[in-house]
Amino acid sequence: MRFDWYQATITDDPSSGLRELAKLGHEVKPDDVFGRRWRGAQGFSVIHRDKGVVAQLAMGGTTYGSDKFHALATSENTDDFVSLVRDCWPDRHKVARADSAEDFFGEGSTKKMLPVMKRIAKRHRLKYTRQQDMIDKTAGLTQYMGAPSSDSRVRGYEKGWEQVGKLDAMFPGQLPKEGLKIVNTQTGELIDPAHWFRLEYQLRPRTDEGKELLARLSPVEVWGCTTWTRELALEAMALDLEAFVMRTRKYSAFDERVAWMCRQYVHVFDQLVKELGEVEAMRHILKVIAQQKANKVIP
Repeated sequence: MRFDWYQATITDDPSSGLRELAKLGHEVKPDDVFGRRWRGAQGFSVIHRDKGVVAQLAMGGTTYGSDKFHALATSENTDDFVSLVRDCWPDRHKVARADSAEDFFGEGSTKKMLPVMKRIAKRHRLKYTRQQDMIDKTAGLTQYMGAPSSDSRVRGYEKGWEQVGKLDAMFPGQLPKEGLKIVNTQTGELIDPAHWFRLEYQLRPRTDEGKELLARLSPVEVWGCTTWTRELALEAMALDLEAFVMRTRKYSAFDERVAWMCRQYVHVFDQLVKELGEVEAMRHILKVIAQQKANKVIP
């Protein structure tokens, strides 16, 4: 598992930041389109002679001033970027977005993952939308869990066919019509594009506390940030993860009593949610409370 997108605001002199990020490539070019996109006065792209753009940076203006900058890397370039950012600014960067990706290889990977995603989406009443060409199967499908505006969203997609699309754009009309194979990036083996499926969790914390926490989490730990992503990690990847709270607030005495009650009966609540779903579980609890108040016998 690895980060496939990492985007952060870093507290440091922007010129120093650009010099550090420049170590990822061989050349730095102005990229004011990127700068404006992230509300900076200037933008830059770090270019690697073999990989292309490996990192981008926005700086200046009223958004960042003279002591901050915004940086981003995606896809295969994310690993080196994350290592550099966490080495240079371990306590001075806040992550605006991070995508954690896990790949599945083998025949039937898509058919195995989609029912798991659907089951958890139904359990938690998540939006479950699909992007798919109904005629051209080689276009691949992308299945979403969660709303586009949500802090947490998962997409599962046929990574193999996505790679074929990139190759076709690079070499139009040159790919074989049958028997096409692509490289498994983990083993170097040639595989059928239909045998490569990816699960990707996109997390965008809203609070500073959440952004600071995300700067310390590993790609695996990120999946512990919500109940439903923990369940997806358990059922799809056999990962039993610790829960992380991305939002913080002050608790009243009443909140503390509720928290104590939840800690005492967490296993009961979990069982209710698994059997009934979150909404019906709450209705059942309220029904039991009402029956107790009315001194009725609870069935």
